[in-house]
Amino acid sequence: MATSYPGDGLRVWDLETLRSVWGPIKQYFNNVALSPDGKSLLVTSNIEKEARIFATSSNGGNIVFAGHQGNLNAANFSPEGRRIVTGSDDRTARVWDVATQQTLFVLQGHSEPIRSVDFSPDGKFIVTASGSNFGSSVKIWNAGTGELVRTIENKSVPSATAKAMFDPRSKAVLFDRSVYDLSGRLVATLPGEAVAFSWNGERVLIPQRNVLAVVDIASVKTVAFLEGHADNVADAAVTKDGRRIVTAGWDAVKLWTAFPTEVDEIEALKRV
Repeated sequence: MATSYPGDGLRVWDLETLRSVWGPIKQYFNNVALSPDGKSLLVTSNIEKEARIFATSSNGGNIVFAGHQGNLNAANFSPEGRRIVTGSDDRTARVWDVATQQTLFVLQGHSEPIRSVDFSPDGKFIVTASGSNFGSSVKIWNAGTGELVRTIENKSVPSATAKAMFDPRSKAVLFDRSVYDLSGRLVATLPGEAVAFSWNGERVLIPQRNVLAVVDIASVKTVAFLEGHADNVADAAVTKDGRRIVTAGWDAVKLWTAFPTEVDEIEALKRV
């Protein structure tokens, strides 16, 4: 697990021991992504136009990906870890080859700064989301060719931190308070800004001040709360094996038992 906190810097943590195993790099990054093999850390800062990859085997140098004309807001690895996608204030996203640091293609068409980017888990698609007070949109692209597949006009005005992401089955897209299928059909309007899917894609995680709500997508009902933070919850993620939830609050980072199987209950949660 990787974290970036003002004052604490950039770190990588071992989830078994809950100890810091890499860092700190004394700089705050607005976007942090760990590579699929856990050996590299992709970071962006919204005051810089470059993305960087650090090797987690050392606290040494980093590789730089330069080409955007505006500051960066988001970046993510492809499922196999050989490519990255970045999103910028210049209203474009770029797909890069990690080995050569060369741009493979530029994704153009957004009319507002790009706030979030993601590869689908099956590697076939890329989602980009833009937003400002003037409106927002979600675009789905062919990850192999860079061709636009679909544009979804989002009805809400998202926050600057709103995420766009695919569900674990590569069948739906989450952005802000909305879930869409890949045809662009609205599947659900959520009661708050969601930050992650559950392991099976049937639920989403929504911060609500100092608690995290677990909301069922089909019924749009809250099925559980994670309670224990003393301050606002800013973000959350589900580990790749689906067994744990990580919550990042302004007070602390917490680790919770999550959804081991479809029939198991969430151990550390207060049921509604």
